[in-house]
Amino acid sequence: MTPRRTGILGGSFDPIHWGHLRLALEAAQAARLDRVLLVVSKDPPHKQPDTPAAQRLEMAALGAGASGGPLEACGIELELPGKGYAAQVVAALARAYPGEAFFYLVGSDLLPTLPYWKDSAQLLALAQVLCVPRPGWRLEEGVFQRLSAACGGRVERLEIPVPEISSTQVRQLLRAGEPVEGLIPQPVFFFDLGGGAGGLCRGRKGPFGASAPGIKRGTPCPSGRSPGLAGRTGGRGSAGKALGAGRSGPGRRNAGRRPGWRW
Repeated sequence: MTPRRTGILGGSFDPIHWGHLRLALEAAQAARLDRVLLVVSKDPPHKQPDTPAAQRLEMAALGAGASGGPLEACGIELELPGKGYAAQVVAALARAYPGEAFFYLVGSDLLPTLPYWKDSAQLLALAQVLCVPRPGWRLEEGVFQRLSAACGGRVERLEIPVPEISSTQVRQLLRAGEPVEGLIPQPVFFFDLGGGAGGLCRGRKGPFGASAPGIKRGTPCPSGRSPGLAGRTGGRGSAGKALGAGRSGPGRRNAGRRPGWRW
């Protein structure tokens, strides 16, 4: 039996946007992936997200559902001890889903640092690395070839279109009250952050029309899927809850741990 081909895209997703989603969808098509896991990070070395990890996981699930593709939100990193390095994440996924073939997505800006990552040899043993374009960053072919050779040929380059969208840009527009239509999925825009914080729309009239209350956990989102669903309309299997959401095991959410950032 052919093993399921699973892509891994790590990030803080604060918030998740169409740049993340289009990247994952394009990579799935180009690399013939059965699914792409949107792995929510928890403890970045260089910055702190504005939103707790558990809520970013729920927004990732909403984004995956809105994508219409074989994307799934995954909270497995939130349960790992320490920083949650890439090799740790892939090892945990390999234990949770034995027999699957894993493909780890890395931006062209970060690829030159890959040989220096913690336990990079373990990462390369467990997953094929897919180098994806990073807007505004050009990786020369000669540099890529040398990196690929240094990584034992376990790196493949994907030439796919990637929208020039960043979470920082989205947050700045939201804070300024500017439209973000076309940058983030509508269900993410109206997601209720809880605790009286409201949604990303902050109760104001937003870019999607009249103001609306945030989407509360457990209520249907505008796409007709529950916010807890990860929206798998392609690949193998049917739609299911965000991996790690509301169950025991290596992927269970943990709101008490520190959030993180990778993409």
